[in-house]
Amino acid sequence: MCFYLQEVGRRQLYREYGHASTEDYARERLGFQDRKTRSLLFMAHRMDELPLMKEEFKAGNIPWTKAREAVKVATKETEEEWLDKCRKLSNRQLEDAVRQKLPPVKKKTLVFTLTDDFLGVWEQAREGQPGTCRFARRGFRDRIKVKA
Repeated sequence: MCFYLQEVGRRQLYREYGHASTEDYARERLGFQDRKTRSLLFMAHRMDELPLMKEEFKAGNIPWTKAREAVKVATKETEEEWLDKCRKLSNRQLEDAVRQKLPPVKKKTLVFTLTDDFLGVWEQAREGQPGTCRFARRGFRDRIKVKA
């Protein structure tokens, strides 16, 4: 599926169905969540740089859940090592191995105050309800007070 979606994006086939992007196409036509679509597209993109992993994945020798994790950290030099881990480790063990190779996540704390009329919009946008983000971006800048 990841290579199919990648081709839809490359050739802009989503436009033939009246969609603005591959994500829109996958959401409306395939019922995929945007996060899953982005994950599949990222995996396909990374596999363009990892030919052995791509070959093994296409042959069905490694499941997509393991491939999705391995492509986050595999390089051309470490590709065979990660393929071996995909074959030998459980999903959880592989996730742990990948997590150890990733740089630590940097977190920032944001504090802001919303007026009552925008609190509902914020909650909808945070929950990912359709149609709220564009509206939220237009009005939020003027209504958010950042506290230092």
